[in-house]
Amino acid sequence: MTTKTIILSVGIALTAIACKKQPKACFTADKETAAVNSVITFDASCSENADGYMWLGGSEPDSTYSIMGDASSKTHQVKYLYPGTYKVELQVTNGKKSDKTSKTITIN
Repeated sequence: MTTKTIILSVGIALTAIACKKQPKACFTADKETAAVNSVITFDASCSENADGYMWLGGSEPDSTYSIMGDASSKTHQVKYLYPGTYKVELQVTNGKKSDKTSKTITIN
């Protein structure tokens, strides 16, 4: 491989990375208010230009924020065992670009 070919290949790769579109995080919850022991389904199908999904939230009110779901899944289900208000966040990525959004879920 010549130096000219290597430089051209690197340039093409960098252009492809730079041209990735900014992702836009969006998700729905099938319920935003539910009873204890209800399963809530979150769906990120409305997100745009995303190839990675990270679901964040707590398993109990006021608990430590943690990763809730697989980074490759557009959907995630959670069963809340305690009453309270929970913040659920979705972070989407596209290469090195990212965006995030959140919703509040109330469990009675």
